[in-house]
Amino acid sequence: MNNETLIEKYLSSKTNDNTKKSYGHDLKLFSEFINKNLMEIDMFDAIDYFNSIDNKSPATFNRRLLSVRDFYNFYIEAEYYHKNNPTNRVKRKKLDYEGKTKPLQVDQIVKLIKLIKNKIKIYTKNNDKFNRNLQLRNLSLIMCDVNGGFRASELLELTFDRLDIENCRIELLATDTKGKDKRIVNFDSNVMGYLNDYLEIRDDFLKGKESEYVFVSKSGLPLGYSDYLKIVKAYGKEIDIENLTTHDLRSTYIVNVYKATGNDLVKTQKIINHKSLAQTRRYTNIEIDETELIKLPTARL
Repeated sequence: MNNETLIEKYLSSKTNDNTKKSYGHDLKLFSEFINKNLMEIDMFDAIDYFNSIDNKSPATFNRRLLSVRDFYNFYIEAEYYHKNNPTNRVKRKKLDYEGKTKPLQVDQIVKLIKLIKNKIKIYTKNNDKFNRNLQLRNLSLIMCDVNGGFRASELLELTFDRLDIENCRIELLATDTKGKDKRIVNFDSNVMGYLNDYLEIRDDFLKGKESEYVFVSKSGLPLGYSDYLKIVKAYGKEIDIENLTTHDLRSTYIVNVYKATGNDLVKTQKIINHKSLAQTRRYTNIEIDETELIKLPTARL
């Protein structure tokens, strides 16, 4: 297969249009630099390429590394590429927020939720259905985030077949998570109530179209990361938290789980699906009941 065909076959394994677009762009740039069949390269070719883009921002560098690494994992699993992953020697760059997470205090989360609820009341009073619906969506997103600790990609790429409303849980398969492990997230019924409120009005965004994705934009497309980040940052400014990020919401969940488990680092690692204790320790093998509901202080807001 030529490089174009190799990339197209790999992208066909992805379901999210945004993922296909960004990974496809990254792999095209990689292919153009390598300038030979992608099944013939070795780790030195990969190192040369990533050295050539070392001046890129950490986020861009890491995304391209993820794209290329996942591409080769796909063909290694398919037994089409018969070497070790050529990106194994390439290290991801440390992002600006890593090591400087800003978990929110419970009173800050209370302020955030109250802010959105007040917006819903105002828009409802003014018969502004469109903006009220946007706030209902945002409220459900943020409540899922601070009570589920999702990575942004996991939440934004969430599809209905992963959603178990009756049992108040979300089941992510290994293919959905960064760590490539299945993860089950159990919610308090109050959190699922916010999600149900959004799902009741979700069709208003779709305007007759269909989408397998739970969270959609005002135009009915899957909600993108940049849009979600803008939403979170805007709310943060309104409650005097500068540069609030989606990662801060995840770190809030991790810290709250750590406290709720009696400062049990190993149990926290298991719940949040980290590969190592070192990862979990940055935010602060035991068997746990995966159906257990962890009581969080942010769930009953």
